[in-house]
Amino acid sequence: MITGCNEKAEKTLNKSYKRVLQGLNLKIDFPNAKELHLCKRHYKMIRDAMRALRGNV
Repeated sequence: MITGCNEKAEKTLNKSYKRVLQGLNLKIDFPNAKELHLCKRHYKMIRDAMRALRGNV
């Protein structure tokens, strides 16, 4: 779902994580999708960003 990423999707998140993707300057191929299908690398990026936002660094 990330523009330019050719890796296989391994994780699925709901659409509430779109703002996190935008904050990381990642573009979504299908902006109106209800779910986000992410590869392992991009999922880890989002997970780490969410932990930092929550203060669990």
